[in-house]
Amino acid sequence: MLTTIALAVLLQQGEIIALEKDPWAGFAVGSWVKLKSTRGPVVEEARITLAAENRFERDPAPEEGSASFPRVFVPYTRVIGILGLKQLGKGTETLKVGAKARVAEFGPADPSIVWAVRWRVSTSDDVPGGVGRVTIEVAGDKPGRVTLEAVAVEKLKVGTKDVPCVRFQYKRTIAREDGVEASYWLSSQVPGLLVRFVARSGKAEARVDALDFEAKK
Repeated sequence: MLTTIALAVLLQQGEIIALEKDPWAGFAVGSWVKLKSTRGPVVEEARITLAAENRFERDPAPEEGSASFPRVFVPYTRVIGILGLKQLGKGTETLKVGAKARVAEFGPADPSIVWAVRWRVSTSDDVPGGVGRVTIEVAGDKPGRVTLEAVAVEKLKVGTKDVPCVRFQYKRTIAREDGVEASYWLSSQVPGLLVRFVARSGKAEARVDALDFEAKK
């Protein structure tokens, strides 16, 4: 289980894609996706299969030091909960992809917390995973800003299939740290939702691509 600190660090590094919904919800046992992960010199392929409810099998099994995939998906409400934030406001908006969204704003329950974090989250049933936009403002010794947003609807080739996806853009700017930019493509047709993920920080790049899949309903 991820600790609060680890979760916050992964979020700031672009390793977490915050969702509202389980990325495997709606897919039946036996659904699978084959992924290719590239992290520096480490390149791997593996098939992730939903073997039972909330239980997955990976073929081949992971080895120590292996590249990670899929990326870490967590409900954004879990992140907000462990950070001790409370809801401060709500509203509605239209996302860049045209979807109508519900907006909720969160801030620290204890205003004396020096590393105060404020979230603005837009959720929509019309984007894969349910989260269409997030803005995170970080205060304290290393102030900064993290944003992710659904910016376009595109088709990507996965095996022989043309898959409609929503492209999300992620950007992190933290004082005295290298910036991180990432793009990821999610599709409700693909088990686990993830079709492609590309993150860059300085000269380093991490990438995940879906190579093939079978969706059982």
